[in-house]
Formats: sequence, structure tokens, C-alpha cells
Amino acid sequence: MTLGQPTILPLLTPFHTFITLAIIFFLIKSNLSTVSNGSHILQNCPSATYTLHLVFGYRWILTANPDNLRHILKTNFNNYPKGYFFVRVLFDFLGNGIFNANRESWKFERQLSSHEFNTKSLRKFVETVVDTEIHDRLVPVLSDAAGETVLDLQDVLQRFAFNNFCKSAFGHDPACLLPCLPQIQFADAFEEATEILFQFLGESNDFSILGRRENSKSLSLKFLSSGHSDENFVTDIVISFILAGRDTTSAALTWFFWLIYEYPEVEKEILKEIKEKSDTPVYEEVKVMVYVHVSLCESMRLYPPAMGRMEKVWGTDWADFKPERWLERDEARKWSFVGRDPYTYPVLNAGPRICLGKEMAFLQMKRYLRLEFPTFLLSGREQGGFSRTAAAVPSRVVENRNVNFDYRNVNLDYRNEFRLM
Repeated sequence: MTLGQPTILPLLTPFHTFITLAIIFFLIKSNLSTVSNGSHILQNCPSATYTLHLVFGYRWILTANPDNLRHILKTNFNNYPKGYFFVRVLFDFLGNGIFNANRESWKFERQLSSHEFNTKSLRKFVETVVDTEIHDRLVPVLSDAAGETVLDLQDVLQRFAFNNFCKSAFGHDPACLLPCLPQIQFADAFEEATEILFQFLGESNDFSILGRRENSKSLSLKFLSSGHSDENFVTDIVISFILAGRDTTSAALTWFFWLIYEYPEVEKEILKEIKEKSDTPVYEEVKVMVYVHVSLCESMRLYPPAMGRMEKVWGTDWADFKPERWLERDEARKWSFVGRDPYTYPVLNAGPRICLGKEMAFLQMKRYLRLEFPTFLLSGREQGGFSRTAAAVPSRVVENRNVNFDYRNVNLDYRNEFRLM
């Protein structure tokens, strides 16, 4: 395979489709499709590793052992490419994008994409793209909803992240976060992950690469100008990056708000830090908000990865939402962030495939919390308004008591001024 000839895989045969559906059915029936049940099994395995034997001789190996993750994701990285079954199943959606690519194609995509995440780009992203989206669009939406209006919080956050990423990386503003919450054909098609997406992309050349051709800084145009004239290949890359930039941060923030709803003492500390840092310049401010940062880390520890639920790794209080586990006092008696190695905390992947946009994601979430958290208060319309169940991939927050998995909504009320004290 050369860089100019991306992998082309045949469509799934009826047999492969049947196997895929059989595996999904088995996981649902055995309750292994949820993180809590999967982590419970791993908790009771001495090596924190479990082999799941499936139909027709297929098997999956589940592990929450940091040594195993280091072996797979770093030490012997070249021995563990994306498997043929994985690539084939996801090819219709991801094509040759970075999440579905191996070896030279993956290296090329990662190297060219990495230029989008330097310090200069991140500063511009926070100070222009994110701030504009918050002030001009998100605030009006939340203000209109304050009081009795019910919003699908994760839908709003997905629109927010979708706009930000498209404007920053591809020079296109989909404008899907407006007070009327418009239905955007591309966003809907992406959500459905069906052939409608590819049909729509094919009908609009300008939008299929999500960037104006005169915008030389567009990530999509960087790929086109690098020798890849095939817009289908560039579209594959665009889809992967939208998936990374849209669903991850929105899912993380949704779970974060549920935990804050349950732990008001953490909410109080966050408000205190935001007030103390309010006079700091924008970019530096989000960088130095330590307690907000560790609260996000702690939220992502619990939802959704199984690794964050292992008593052998996190101690007997692993089930508690405890941001302080990420803090220690420095010589000046100030709190400082203590990170974990990515094989113990693989939320953002690890090794050569570690997330390129991890800093961008944190900056976006922290800036959102800085501007919105002191103003708006999330409150469940009924007792237990958020769910405790999440899938192992970025997904909506669902209610596990209902068979049909209804999505929960939340109310938004203004936070009184005295709450800022």
C-alpha cells in the first residue's frame, strides 16, 4: 500500500454481517455491553484480563492491566495494528481515516494533522473560536432555556463542539448551535452514520472537505495539497476528526455535570477557583485552573473506561468522585496536578496513538466551564435526573432502567449571585 493508494476493502458479506450482529446480541444479552458489568468481571480476574469466547470461534480479550496496555500500545505497538475485522466492519463509516488506518498511512495522517495542535493554534482556538461560540451562540441558547424549558444537554454540547471543531480545523461554520437548534443535514447524517452521509458529502464538494478552498490553513486542504487529490480519502480523514472533536468532549462534559449534580462540595470548590482566576488572561487562565482540570480528569476516570474502576489501581475508594486524588501540595503549599501514566489512565489512549487533540479538548472544556458554570445551574427535573450507565465509546447518557434507553433531559436555571461567593 502506498500513500497515494489508500486501502480499499470490500463490503461486508452477509456472513460477516451476521457475525457482527450475533456478537452485539451476545454482549447485550450477557450485560457485557456496559462498563460497570465489564469492569466487575475484570475486578474478579487475578490478572485483570479476561478472554471472551464468542460464536464461530471468535474471541475478544478484555484487559484492565496497565502492563498489558503498555505491551500493546507502546512496547510492541507494531505487532498490534487495527485488526482486519475491526477495519472491515468500520470501513463504510471511517474509510481510511486515522482511526481506521495502519502503518504508513496512519503515520502520514498523524504527522500532517499534528501541526493543528501547536501552542499558537491552541491559543487562537481558545481566544477566538471557543469564546465566540460561547458568547454569540451558547449563552443565548442557555438564557432562553433558563427557567422551565427542558434541554437535551448533550445535544447542545455536541452542537457546541461540532461548530468549534469545524471552524478551527476546516474553515467551515455549520452554525448548528442557534436558539432554534436547527436540524443540520450533515450533522444529522453523521449522527445516523448511514449512507446518507456519503451521499450528502458527494453532492457538495465544498462541504465534503469542510473548508473553503481559499482557506489555505484548513486541515482538509493541507491533505489535498500534500499530494492526495482524492477527496474521498480526505473525507475519510474529516469524518475521523469530527468524531474525535464532537462526541468525546460532549460526552465528557455531560458526565461531568451529572457528577457535579451529585457532589455539591466539588461544585463549590470549582466556583471558588473560577472566581480566584477571573483576572487572568484567557489562555493562561484555562491553563492554570488546576481544580477544574482534576475534576475533569476524575470524571473521565469513572466514565466511561473500565480502567478507572479497578481497585488494584485506584484503591478501595475507586467508586468515589474524588478530584483530590489528582492533587498534591507543592513547596509553597499550593495544590499542583499529579498526572497518571497513560497506561493506568488510558482515557486519551497511550503510546504512538495517544490523542493528538487532548490539550485542545481540555482547553475547550475548561473555557466552557469558566464562562458558563458561574452563570447557569444544572438541575434535574426529577429525582435522579441523570443516568449512571455509559457505553464504552463516546455516547449519549442513557437511562438504564428503561429497556428502550430513553435519553434524559435537564433544566437550566440561573445561578444566584450569592452562589459565587
